[in-house]
Amino acid sequence: MRLAPAAMAVVLLGCHAARSPTGLTPCREGTVPLLGACVDPAVGDAWCGPAARMSAAGACVFRECAADEALDLDGSCVPLGLVVRTGPSCPAGAALVVASHHTACIPSADACPRGRRLEGSMCKSPPAAAPPAPGAVDLGAWAARVLGPSGGPGAAETCRPLAQRPDLFGLTPGQAITVRLSLWITAPDEDLSRVYAEVRTQPLPAQAQALVRAAVDTSIEALRGSALAGEGPRQTDEIPRPRHSSGTAVALEVSCAVKSL
Repeated sequence: MRLAPAAMAVVLLGCHAARSPTGLTPCREGTVPLLGACVDPAVGDAWCGPAARMSAAGACVFRECAADEALDLDGSCVPLGLVVRTGPSCPAGAALVVASHHTACIPSADACPRGRRLEGSMCKSPPAAAPPAPGAVDLGAWAARVLGPSGGPGAAETCRPLAQRPDLFGLTPGQAITVRLSLWITAPDEDLSRVYAEVRTQPLPAQAQALVRAAVDTSIEALRGSALAGEGPRQTDEIPRPRHSSGTAVALEVSCAVKSL
């Protein structure tokens, strides 16, 4: 079924590039800011997901497609005539997205790029987070902020990639699932350049399982990359970049809601 360009809500949400966080100096040339660190652009792009890229200002922005194409969440630009309409029109509070050449209705707030939030009809960046304090990085505090507090809902940055792809979880319009993530994050010898995460969930389709793994791994890679890059965003008074963790392992359980509206 051929769809009018206006139906592609995912490419109509405004996603202006964010300004540099107030009080922080820009990352050195060749790196971009992500989760309080300066990392290689490839790390930022991986965190943003296949349908977006990381701007120099540290904001995920959707990739651009031609006027007669829709942006597929798999990262491709699909001619509108090849997009297959699945289900009825989206209800109020939902946005129409394209995934694997098929349409899906998801909560409007989840149609923004990762790290952005919906304000009115625009995707905007939240206020810049405070830089880490001097000294050791508290791995537990970092995990709670970036991945979500244990026993509660996952952080938006963790759950957004899942919420955008109800198709990978086998959901049809009107269905929902709560994805439970059990995480074990370890920094061997308190070395953040070697930090890794073990991820467990309830039984899920293979593609959904891979999506969950990628959602966690890309954030862990940002933490690891900050140690390898040798610097993070700095305040104008040159607070030293913390290099080690105050804890060697953290266990937490979070949940993500995935809905097909």
